[in-house]
Amino acid sequence: GWRDWFIPANEMTKFRVAVDCGECSSGGQWGDNTAYYMTNAYFCPVNIDSGGCVANSGFDLREDVMCNVCDDDLALCGDGHGHEGGADTGAWCDCYALQLSADHLTTDAHKHYCQEDLNWRPNLVIDRSQCTCYKPLDKEVKTYHKVKLAEIPYVKETFKHEIVSKLGLYVDDLIRWEGDKDSSDIDCDDQYTYLSQEDFVHGTYRITECGNYVLTEDIVVHFNEPSSTFSYENGDSPNAYNQENLPWFPTNTQQDSGAYFGLNAF
Repeated sequence: GWRDWFIPANEMTKFRVAVDCGECSSGGQWGDNTAYYMTNAYFCPVNIDSGGCVANSGFDLREDVMCNVCDDDLALCGDGHGHEGGADTGAWCDCYALQLSADHLTTDAHKHYCQEDLNWRPNLVIDRSQCTCYKPLDKEVKTYHKVKLAEIPYVKETFKHEIVSKLGLYVDDLIRWEGDKDSSDIDCDDQYTYLSQEDFVHGTYRITECGNYVLTEDIVVHFNEPSSTFSYENGDSPNAYNQENLPWFPTNTQQDSGAYFGLNAF
């Protein structure tokens, strides 16, 4: 959930939601503990989260995820906006702006979140259609982290004009826009790394520093190719969601080593 996923948060943090990133408002069902999530089809090619809210199902409507408010108008299958007052209205098929509590837990096991039942992920979008707001309580113990300015990533300038000029929002002086990059900060021209077949024995060679990377010989790579004959005609697919250790993806063992992102890492 958001409370676990969002690093600055702790057990005292409040969460609210803002449609169109306007005003941060308490959620209708979860109050000051409301955050936005997206459901399965936005991160898996599945259709297992449709059906809408069954008001007379006997379940607690707060606990039945399908009965929680969806602020994604394009996802609504019924009438009305989201779910209102416990009635079977505003049913949604799939939602990228679903109001759940900041403590709603999810799973990171591929076989569960892509194959079994409805699931969700904390959600951030770049089109300002929805925002999750958070507020640390005044009495909480503050934790400070020292970070070198050079380690702070640059921010894309896609919405800079809107944020700075049109909306006049506050932007901290430490924010570094992508267009502000100083070429003198990057001294990579004199850095050379020579690669051979030996550098690819244990899998993908990860480039984590700038410089010039030179292949000293022809490199043969095997991207976790299928162990048996692979046939598109028979329905085989590298994007299948009903099996583990998919061809051309890092294996679960490689992922567990911490060196690679695999099926369970998103």
